[in-house]
Amino acid sequence: MSDANLAEDFSYAVRLHGEGRYAEAEELYRRLLDRLPDNVNLLVNYGLLLRERQRHAEALAMLRRAVNLSPANHGAWLALGAACESAGRLQDALAAFGRAVTLAPHDPRGWNNQGKALYLLGRTEEALASFQRAVRLRPDYPLALANLGVALHALERFAEAVACLERAAAMQPQDTDVLYNLASALALAGRREDAVARFRQILGLDANHAPARHMLAALTGATPDTAAPRDYVQTVFDQYAARFEAHITGVLGYTAPTALRRLADTIARRRFARAVDLGCGTGLAGLAFRDTVEQLWGVDLSAAMLAEARAKGIYDRLEQEDIVAFLHACRQEAWRFDLLLAADVLIYQGGLEPLFGAAVARLAPDGLFLFSVETLDRHDKGAGFMLRPSGRFAHHPDYVAACACRCGLRVLARRPIRLRKEQGVWLDGLVCALGRASAAIAA
Repeated sequence: MSDANLAEDFSYAVRLHGEGRYAEAEELYRRLLDRLPDNVNLLVNYGLLLRERQRHAEALAMLRRAVNLSPANHGAWLALGAACESAGRLQDALAAFGRAVTLAPHDPRGWNNQGKALYLLGRTEEALASFQRAVRLRPDYPLALANLGVALHALERFAEAVACLERAAAMQPQDTDVLYNLASALALAGRREDAVARFRQILGLDANHAPARHMLAALTGATPDTAAPRDYVQTVFDQYAARFEAHITGVLGYTAPTALRRLADTIARRRFARAVDLGCGTGLAGLAFRDTVEQLWGVDLSAAMLAEARAKGIYDRLEQEDIVAFLHACRQEAWRFDLLLAADVLIYQGGLEPLFGAAVARLAPDGLFLFSVETLDRHDKGAGFMLRPSGRFAHHPDYVAACACRCGLRVLARRPIRLRKEQGVWLDGLVCALGRASAAIAA
């Protein structure tokens, strides 16, 4: 085969790849690689295809081979960084993007990608600087503008975030991810009507966009009975995971895990054979209870939060699943729990019967179900629960008790707490202990 034919075949493979015809593109890449085993451009393109097909180990091997053959090729380092990021190897991704930036400091892609890796690692201030560098190099770079807006949002610089995201949205008016981040920033900047308009714009583009539908309901005063959509919860916490603990404990003053532990110690000074931390997040409640539990499981919807929890080494088992679906699945295995924990989780549930009904079926005869809720303001006493503009549900204590009773549970104890801060103001909350026992409610 002549060089001209090889070049023509490579161009055709790249075209197939770009059209999403992955099997055909891979077959052609593989044949070309037999003839040109050290061609860096071929290795990079094939490696990126493998990344898109989520064959992470093969992609990493291919792209490491490319950078070893051509260590000064910044495009190969960018591709390797992208593959490392997809494989969840964020430190390796950061190192690869850093190498690309060193080799080509005037290429905004390297700074943007480095910023994303820093952001995912929870290093938001450094990410901000990297995104700013990318935008200075290319002011019309929509991806960098959008990422800069997300970083500013995370740092609660909402007006600046809106400005960046509006520029990105003007360049990519069909991109629902950019529009969703813009709408969220508008809401937190106090521009509720503009946020509502953007959420409606998203639903005009994608009527099945569950997070936008949820936040539109939150901002317009609707209160669905159902839990927050799975996609919404996953989106929020996958993006939040790396900086979650530093923010919620260091900035927001989060109290639920320690308040639940104090409540448990007050009413049940004993060890628990098997416990499950429902909506375990990064493991803050698990840490608070680990010394009282023989076997501790954790369940969460967010893969990124579970990765943080896994790194702590405190859980005997971790599952990525909706908490009600998990409890129903446990019924098939006849598993029962001496302790169910749900710290700051019912804020993503509307009506509580589905959760309480699933919980009572899996609770041991003398088991405890401990959880926290955000409580409604005094003027909301007529409502059982309400979806707030934050996108979280608040519940009235009387509704919680009545719902527990209907599901065969009883309130054993409850305590008002200051749950965490929101925009500098403490949120009122409640920690509750439910069980099957017929003891009176503790004062």
